[in-house]
Amino acid sequence: CSDQNLTQTSNCGTTQSVKGTKDCGTPDLSITKKAFRDQNNNSAGNYNLTTEIDKVSKNQVFVYVFEIKNEGDKKADEIKVVDVLKGDNQELLSFVDAESPCKYTSSSRTVTCTGMSLSPDKTDTYAFRVKVSSAAVNGEVIKNTAVMSYKDMPGDGEIDASLELS
Repeated sequence: CSDQNLTQTSNCGTTQSVKGTKDCGTPDLSITKKAFRDQNNNSAGNYNLTTEIDKVSKNQVFVYVFEIKNEGDKKADEIKVVDVLKGDNQELLSFVDAESPCKYTSSSRTVTCTGMSLSPDKTDTYAFRVKVSSAAVNGEVIKNTAVMSYKDMPGDGEIDASLELS
């Protein structure tokens, strides 16, 4: 939106014309969760994402990635993704490391990624690594769900992204 002449009404009812920027448009965010094979050259917070996976093995380290897109016509600010590593065989995963905007709280087994702003027609990611337990059983499904929110989000205030790995 551009600068426009806007009408402003005071508390006592007088109206005046002021120059300002009209707040128009809305962000339209989507989130997709993916898993990628850990590469030899990966290090904490620096992940080479080349091979997407849908199956994991005992003792395997892999990278969870949240891909966030803004298909709206307004910037989205204060994007937050929360991923709790509990339930649905999540106890088979242990946190390894994460990109700098992501923090892990061991007492709640929660990865929280914050601070992203996303302009219209842009895509960005948050990522972290986990390791599969040696106690994993062949054929078990590990279902992981994350919740995304952002400043001034319309509606119920969250968008879920889930991924099932076997």
